[in-house]
Amino acid sequence: MRRRTLLGTIAGAAFANADLTRAARAQSAGITLNVWSWQVVQAPIYQKIFEIYERETPGVRIAYRGIASTEYPTVLKTGLSGPGGPDLVMLHPYKSIAPYVRAGQLAPLDEAGIAEVKNFSPESLAAARLDGKLWGLPFARQTIQIFYSRKLFAQLGVVPPTTADQMAPLLDKIAAAGITPIAATGKDAWQLVNVFDALVGNTYGGKAFIAKILAGTATFTDPAMVAALAEFQGLAKYFPKFVSGVSNADARAMFATGRAAMFPGGSWELAGFQNAGMGADVGVFSMPAAQGNPGGHAPTWGYEDGSLGISARAAQPAAALALLRWMATRQFGQAFTDQLKQPSSVSGVVATDPTLSQMSANYAANPVPMIWVTDYFGLASPAPYAALMNAAQNLLTSATTPAAAAASIAQSVVEWTAMNQ
Repeated sequence: MRRRTLLGTIAGAAFANADLTRAARAQSAGITLNVWSWQVVQAPIYQKIFEIYERETPGVRIAYRGIASTEYPTVLKTGLSGPGGPDLVMLHPYKSIAPYVRAGQLAPLDEAGIAEVKNFSPESLAAARLDGKLWGLPFARQTIQIFYSRKLFAQLGVVPPTTADQMAPLLDKIAAAGITPIAATGKDAWQLVNVFDALVGNTYGGKAFIAKILAGTATFTDPAMVAALAEFQGLAKYFPKFVSGVSNADARAMFATGRAAMFPGGSWELAGFQNAGMGADVGVFSMPAAQGNPGGHAPTWGYEDGSLGISARAAQPAAALALLRWMATRQFGQAFTDQLKQPSSVSGVVATDPTLSQMSANYAANPVPMIWVTDYFGLASPAPYAALMNAAQNLLTSATTPAAAAASIAQSVVEWTAMNQ
């Protein structure tokens, strides 16, 4: 208890200091800051980015540890509870931070003492707020769109659709050429949420429908949602054969090797495709608004991927805060975007990669909150996110109907709301 109180006092003093400079950081020389994340493959890139900070802050070393995403929540909870744990932690967004906050494992950030808070939009910061306090600073804003092979499209003489009714003829032409039109998983249910919104989110609507859901004037049994679920089920014929056994890794490989023309997914996939040999061959588009759901530009779903927080047990809270503040600057944000090929949450960062730039432009034209992930319906159980995962998986095997799937999602919203009021 004394250790927790002492660290809280030190952290409070550190967080109140609004004038930390690089010179002040250097006073913490000779220490190692441990950063934990669920991003394993990206570890070498993060370490390279952190070298920028190490060069500017002599004597401070940053040790990045990537932990498998399936194990991360358990490992993190244990690591935050005892000695030898992380100083800074990558946190999943929105209500996912609640268990760590309620357990007293994270240090609250004093916004008044962190000038870099101004580098984020209120919407971004909302992903790291809970109980009226800020627990982290955002690092990436992900969007859900459709990747396509420029090479295959050119060979087939087709282009991305500009109206919703152009999609079916496009898929048929690709299939007739003996190429799988859409590389999608049926095995990894978490990815099916992204596949669903990328392909048919335009059918159930954009901001207008979301606004009705949140206002309680519509539910997920609305005809538009049932139609979207039916359309998703109908698209299964354009997915890989025996899709229920196809993992997300399999789907990625199909697209990267030219055996599939499109891959619906998140902006975080871009670097993997480019590094797999596709390079500039990777293009991207968002599904145009469906007939009856006008809205100008194609709706693009997005959300904050997470934030960086500080452990309440950090051995060097002042040094941890200094690093966190640097990760809220344009210098870090630009390096993050350039090297990880992901959209930074830091305002003013401009993507230099053409495809990533297009993804950002698509989202800016008509952004729609991906309510399965955000605080609207979150990831807490019983989550609508899980309900959609299960519904999508069952639709692919015809184990349910679109109407029944919609009813299960609507019921999950009722349960979730009751538990989170």
